[in-house]
Amino acid sequence: VAWYTSESSHIEEGEIEEGPNIESCMRIKTDDVETDDEDLSARYKHAGKRSLEQATPGESAFVAWYTSESASLNETSRTLQYYSCPDESHTVASGHNKRRNEDMMGQYTIAGRPSPDDSSIEEGEIIEKDVAQNRSHSVAPGNNNKRRRGQQKSPPQFDNGQSACELIQVAYDNLNQLTASCVAAFWNKLSRQILKQLVRSRNQFESVQNHSIMKTRLTGLFDHTLNRLGSFNAKNLTCTIYSISKMLGSLRKIQLLLLDDKRPKYDIFQSFAVAALARLDQFNPQDFSNLVLAFKNADIPHQGLFDEVAEIIGNRRDLHSFGPQALSNTVWAYASLQIHNQGLFDKVANHIASLDSFSRFPLGKFSSQELSITLWAFAKVGVHDHSLFEKVGTHIEKLGSLDYWAPQELSNVVWAYATASITNNQSNEGLFEKIANHIVGLRSLASFAPQSFSIILWSYAKVGILHLPLFNRMMDYIIGLDKLDAFCPLSISSITWACKKKYKTEYEGESCDGKLHEDSKQKHLHTMLFQKIAQHIVEMDSFDRFEARHLSEIAASYAGAHIRHLDLFRGLGLASVQRRNEFVPRSIASILHAFASMNVIEKDLFQAFLPTLVENLDALKFLDLASIAWSLAVADVDAPSLFDQHFLDKCVEQESELDEAHLSQLHQWHLWQSREKNRGGLHKGLRERCHKVFVERARTESRYQRSILMTLTSMGLESKETVLDSGYGVDALVVINGKAVSIEVDGKFHFIGETDSPLGNTILKRRQIAAVDGIEHIFVTHWNWTKLCFLR
Repeated sequence: VAWYTSESSHIEEGEIEEGPNIESCMRIKTDDVETDDEDLSARYKHAGKRSLEQATPGESAFVAWYTSESASLNETSRTLQYYSCPDESHTVASGHNKRRNEDMMGQYTIAGRPSPDDSSIEEGEIIEKDVAQNRSHSVAPGNNNKRRRGQQKSPPQFDNGQSACELIQVAYDNLNQLTASCVAAFWNKLSRQILKQLVRSRNQFESVQNHSIMKTRLTGLFDHTLNRLGSFNAKNLTCTIYSISKMLGSLRKIQLLLLDDKRPKYDIFQSFAVAALARLDQFNPQDFSNLVLAFKNADIPHQGLFDEVAEIIGNRRDLHSFGPQALSNTVWAYASLQIHNQGLFDKVANHIASLDSFSRFPLGKFSSQELSITLWAFAKVGVHDHSLFEKVGTHIEKLGSLDYWAPQELSNVVWAYATASITNNQSNEGLFEKIANHIVGLRSLASFAPQSFSIILWSYAKVGILHLPLFNRMMDYIIGLDKLDAFCPLSISSITWACKKKYKTEYEGESCDGKLHEDSKQKHLHTMLFQKIAQHIVEMDSFDRFEARHLSEIAASYAGAHIRHLDLFRGLGLASVQRRNEFVPRSIASILHAFASMNVIEKDLFQAFLPTLVENLDALKFLDLASIAWSLAVADVDAPSLFDQHFLDKCVEQESELDEAHLSQLHQWHLWQSREKNRGGLHKGLRERCHKVFVERARTESRYQRSILMTLTSMGLESKETVLDSGYGVDALVVINGKAVSIEVDGKFHFIGETDSPLGNTILKRRQIAAVDGIEHIFVTHWNWTKLCFLR
């Protein structure tokens, strides 16, 4: 008898499949019974390839059908009624249901027998009935040892009230009576109970690990399961694999109990894969989902199994039988294991994009979790299907409220769209605006995990949507925390990068009167956040938790935000020198540029990376070459082994890749090499191009500069804005006592934050004007210039 399931696709509702023998001729499709369904006849239909009436007396079999979910079971909750075919050769035990109708009664007649004394018939159990002696025996599917009921034990019962130790004890004591469905039920109950116990107290399960007898019992049950895999149907198999994977994937103590050198995890899941591959044609959508989720939980990317599953799903005419949970969990498992199956993801994307209100599972039936992990999965594997993202984004925008969306779900969505926008340039501003307004309107952000803060801020900064109320709310919350111990290095790196980008976008650049476009509260939050994070990092015992890329990214973020925390930079520099062999060329370029920009000249740091740069010169992109050359020029760290003919030739080869900023950096490097170090610089063609770009950038004029010239003229000094031979522009060139003097008023962004410490670029300019142009250079800070103008 086949149990109705709404997820059934491969096997129709009520279908009975023919097997190699009578013990396996019926495969049971199960799911929770919906007692409010319209009609039993609508829920059950006899579509078997081999009906019960066609079975001979010698092939008699008995199928137990029981569900604790039935609302109409009588008071004992386990009393079973017998149904039999007209020839009485098959008997079906089912939970007594007042809703059964004549259609069902016509197919199975009441035999009038009482239920077994122990009432311990398991769901899906096959019982053989001896017609001659009018007695029945309990037989597990695939078990040839037929036992008479009353002479031997029936399969054990597992319930939610039993502890993990009790479940293991009961199962082990009844090892020989465990049917396939009993095994699946045991692992399912055990995984749930252990997780519950760990939530209540992580010390409760330690007693299981500490007793060798419990290890013996649990491993015995595990071996029994592996030996019986061949007799499992699809549902029992996937339930068992999924339950075991949850424990092995998340609980270290269970791994110590079940796994050892003789039985590594991969070999166990290889056995699971072989068993699953043998019966994939029997799987329904939920089985596929549970199977791939199990391998995801165990972190076993079994390519052969996943390819076969993807092919079967891809060959389906449609995916209408896949519910939202099965669909989302399937792609989530593939993405989590970084298995990019283009055919599968295209099939799912086209299916979701085609959903409408008449679909079996319209988009409105998807929960927030299902939508978020689906989007995350597509972004993770790099399948940025425009129609899918547009459909789901529009759906979320039209939702009346996001109150039921968890913080992680919100962060998954914005991360997915931010990642997708990198390739399809679609930022979905309406969606980002809706989510930001929802977060800002929350009473508290205490439910947000550190990772959610970092992902959300990173995502908004990545797409260039700098929602100030959102940034301010999150920055203010982080500043108010007592400690930042819960923030991992990646979260810290992402937060500082996002806030650096916000700072550069909002505040950099001076207006006509020399004042910044900034709000004092915004500036205060910005400084306080970076100071708090820096103090947290400095107070850590070591930088071992940080990867090399985190060290360079954090340094770059502080440099871009114009925050120079000397203790932080010294700590980052020392850690980078000690772990210099872990850095890739891009990270080296990033950290050297950060230290040079902040004028934190740690000679040991710059020199430590020179051998790596020389060795990997061919692997360096030209943008990194220019950045490294500029950084060494600022630090005045000579490197003839790096800046040889090979370096110069490589600059010419990749000249077309440079933008104006990097061409300007190369010009400054050329001045340093040719005029300060008296060495050969760039080849003529590239040198002239760099000089031209540098001069054009220097000639930019502002109202602030014109006001400087007017002030000097009013003081009786004949002055003009000019570009020197070096290519540097100065605010004014005046003649005092027959001697040319250049005057430069350094604005706020010539200095580090609110300090009077000049940036690395400012230091280099002052040094090179003196060395190259040979004239006296007077620089005036913007605050002194303001005082001078006031006195005038």
